[in-house]
Amino acid sequence: MTAESVLVERVTAAWREYVAVAEETAREDRMVSRLSRSVSAVVADAAQVEWERAYGKER
Repeated sequence: MTAESVLVERVTAAWREYVAVAEETAREDRMVSRLSRSVSAVVADAAQVEWERAYGKER
């Protein structure tokens, strides 16, 4: 499995979680916080993959 396909799966899972949480979030703010951390982690991972693709493994 390539890094890109793993990222696509993670982004898709994060989006599905976002939609599910958005339906309940009006009264449960803590879920939004958890989702935000999850999406931030995915974005950070995507940035790392792009960095490694552009500049190699060492940062």
